[in-house]
Amino acid sequence: MTLNEIYQAETCPPKTQWIPELIAASREKIDNFVASENTQGWFLNGVFHHRVDNDDKVYQSIFQHPNCPPRLIAIAQRFKPEWIVDSPALALIQLGMLDPDGKKEWETTKSSLAHKELAMFIYSGLFQQERRYILNHYTYDKDHFDEILVLCANRNRYQEYRQGLMRNLFALTPSFIFDAFAEEAKTPISLAAFQPIQALANRLAAMKVTELEFVAQRDDLTVEIQHFLASHRSVKVKKRLLENKWADETVLLQLAQDLNAKVAEMAKKKLSKERLSELNQALTTTALNNKLDDKALLDLLRIEAVSTQALLEIATTAEPLWCCAATLHKSATQEVFNAVWQREDLPNWAKIGIALHTQDAAQIDALIATGNKDLWFALSDNPNLSAAQAETLIVKSKDEVIWCGIANSFIDNHEVLNIILNQRGKKVLWQKHLKMLLDPDTSSKDVVKIQGKTNPHGIVFSRLMARHARCPINFIIRLAAYFPQDTKLNTKYVLKLQEDPESAQAEQYSTGKIENLLMTGEGYSFVYEWVLENLTDERDIRRCISVPRLNPNKVRHLAISADDQTLRRFVATSARKYSFYEYRMLATIGNATTLKSLIKSEYIDNDSLKELLEHNDSSVKTYALKLAKKRKLNVNTTTAVKKHPRQNSLGNKPERVELAKETSDLALLTILASDKTRDVREQVTNNKNVSPELLLLLVADKDDLITLYALKNLKELTLSKSENERLQQVIKDIFVDDNRAERLRVEAAKVIDDGILLASQFINGASDLDKIILAKSNCSEFLDKAFFAAQRGDVNIHYPSLASNKHLNPLHVNQLINSKDIQVRKNIACNQRLDNDQILRLCHDREFIVYNLASSEHLDLNCLPTWALCKAYHYTNWGTVRERVAQVLELRGIKSHKIIMTLPNLLKLFDLKMTVKNFNKKLLENGLVEITNMAHHSVKPISRERFANEAYLYGHDSDVPGNMFTPLYYPHSFAELLTLLEIEVKEPMS
Repeated sequence: MTLNEIYQAETCPPKTQWIPELIAASREKIDNFVASENTQGWFLNGVFHHRVDNDDKVYQSIFQHPNCPPRLIAIAQRFKPEWIVDSPALALIQLGMLDPDGKKEWETTKSSLAHKELAMFIYSGLFQQERRYILNHYTYDKDHFDEILVLCANRNRYQEYRQGLMRNLFALTPSFIFDAFAEEAKTPISLAAFQPIQALANRLAAMKVTELEFVAQRDDLTVEIQHFLASHRSVKVKKRLLENKWADETVLLQLAQDLNAKVAEMAKKKLSKERLSELNQALTTTALNNKLDDKALLDLLRIEAVSTQALLEIATTAEPLWCCAATLHKSATQEVFNAVWQREDLPNWAKIGIALHTQDAAQIDALIATGNKDLWFALSDNPNLSAAQAETLIVKSKDEVIWCGIANSFIDNHEVLNIILNQRGKKVLWQKHLKMLLDPDTSSKDVVKIQGKTNPHGIVFSRLMARHARCPINFIIRLAAYFPQDTKLNTKYVLKLQEDPESAQAEQYSTGKIENLLMTGEGYSFVYEWVLENLTDERDIRRCISVPRLNPNKVRHLAISADDQTLRRFVATSARKYSFYEYRMLATIGNATTLKSLIKSEYIDNDSLKELLEHNDSSVKTYALKLAKKRKLNVNTTTAVKKHPRQNSLGNKPERVELAKETSDLALLTILASDKTRDVREQVTNNKNVSPELLLLLVADKDDLITLYALKNLKELTLSKSENERLQQVIKDIFVDDNRAERLRVEAAKVIDDGILLASQFINGASDLDKIILAKSNCSEFLDKAFFAAQRGDVNIHYPSLASNKHLNPLHVNQLINSKDIQVRKNIACNQRLDNDQILRLCHDREFIVYNLASSEHLDLNCLPTWALCKAYHYTNWGTVRERVAQVLELRGIKSHKIIMTLPNLLKLFDLKMTVKNFNKKLLENGLVEITNMAHHSVKPISRERFANEAYLYGHDSDVPGNMFTPLYYPHSFAELLTLLEIEVKEPMS
């Protein structure tokens, strides 16, 4: 089927039969089809949506065609109305709008094309009816994946589908639509994400960082573009590129040598082992051939497979801090330990790596003799510790944490374990539990108790439980997954495995459980050690650092990490205390946020603290000075902090956000108020020390959210006349700008004092903004028009909003007071000036209406009848209204406990020998109660019974939940009610 055979057909053939030929047809042929009066609308629609070579001439010809589809006319009416001035298709649409159904259909078509953002308009509006075909039949980049057949056929590739589809839609979108959305805030990002890559490449240099971040995530980037992004100054752009799985290996090599340590670290993790080995060798050679400054040393130490030669160079020439880091490196050998040991300038804290790994018995003996607990703790995990050395360490340390490490290393040496059990002077539950687990006769019940109550710092308890024959089988199965060698020694488990291997199969914790234990830090020690050994996700590994049950010896080597979040975990509030080395390293390489966390923890030493008083970040200086004063260090406070800081000296984004949140320095807040980052400015608006002057500055911010926060905070302040005039001018500009967010314009409308300006922005009454205008405007002409429209049946006019307008005339109030809408009557009671008849009308209304009447600022409570005051009093249990009402009633001789009472109490008060049942019958006989449930009316009133209108003088019905089954009465008018019921009245008892 050819195009010549079908373009005049009344019904559209299946798209697969003609769109491929339409796409391949020559431009001349397409122009002839569009020029023909017999071409059908569905064919014109195909030309509009599927040809990439269309220009303005083609689009104008389509819009002027008599068969142009209404949807295309709607597009032209929105973006190019001058192109359809004499369009026959538009004339037909206008004729059809004379019919209500035709008008409704046209309005529906236009509303489906009303999206305000470019990407959403293209996806959900422009190609709403065509995108399925485009998705299913257009071919995307062959290097990545072939033709897409079904959307989301593979959920893991949804993002690829989305990118491919959106790129095709953008390629087919007319240029005049891009022009129309050019000023829309999100358009640059949409173009960065989906514009054809050829067009994008020509304007990369002019793009902002936020746009380049989206470019870096695309799956169709050329190698040239990737290298451009890898050379960009923004770390964010580079990180986004590293997250892109299509990044070329040459680009990864470039990023692996980036000056930013975090970027370089991320890139190295993505390199193949061969390339990484080559890179590390090259970096090591370069570093050793040059002067080893602190940065070069750190770069060397961060190489995962650094050479022994490099570590020896550090061990013999570097400062103690870097020597210690070299001994903790995974590539460190005994040769490195020996080289470090020979140095005489090495303090004890720098020997912690030697204590953990050395094989030299003499070195171990010397380290034991130092008496340093951090070294002893490291030695407890040294696999080269002899039994004799372990015994010495047990006796000297008298520390159960150190004993725990030794017990784990010597779990099969009963002599060493007995030495631990026989230690005196350290009466701890730990020893008792250890003894019980070593005893094969310990009951299963006691083993379970130990399992639940012991919080060991090491894994020896878990290993002993895995070996114990009376350990619950469900826990043994769990332990078997982590300690297979230990569970092989458990006779009960071995037997179970032989009898029923399926039910005794080792079972690890689920991924969800591991995630939960990492978040809470409440798991067994072995869980976190397993995570460190088996998982590669940096997020999981760094969370282990701050777990209080983790053995610190397992993560000391991470103190040189390039990841700032990893470093901050060492000083998290939940973390165990680490050694001097870790905190000294953090003070040396940490960023401003890490340094402030270190200072807050107070683990920093005095020398490091004094150094931080000269830090180039003023917020770090402030923290350091505060702690220095607390420690009574001799520091020069006059030069510790700059008097006039600059924005670029206030740290990175997280640091500036924290500073904006906490500082009380107006000079700093003034600088931060003009920060380029929205999060920083947002924290300034919420800072309790911010001045009205700064808030007025932030109200004029271009970001809607910042303006909204600043405006809300300003409304809580008392402004001077000049400040209020400035505020009015700014918010009026915001209010009339329909490009600003509606919720911002709503908040602005609440503050504006110009009723005519408010009325000028009214549309139809349906929006939240229109409701505020109805409630606030003092323009009498506008209010009259609104009432007239409402009376004519305009359902969009919001009556409750009108009722709350304090500028209504008496005629308006009379119209509204009889409304069936409870909210309308409530707003009338709260906000309007009422005459006596209107007040009495509302007094007979529901309880909460009377309460709102009593809370009105226009009403004198003394004009309310006593029974109405009683209703208002009882409607709420607290508040100033209740207190004011109680005062007025007390002046009338009614104490608070006599304002309202239940019927049984009133019958007693008036000394009536009458049951509740008989009294209710009297009410019913006299028409004062409306019974709707005849089955129970003879017993007592229930929730569906209501007082008649005249009974409001004597009490109220059961609207209050607490009194659902017992109507309440007013003692002051109860005598009058009794007279009405022809019951003899007596004086009430006191």
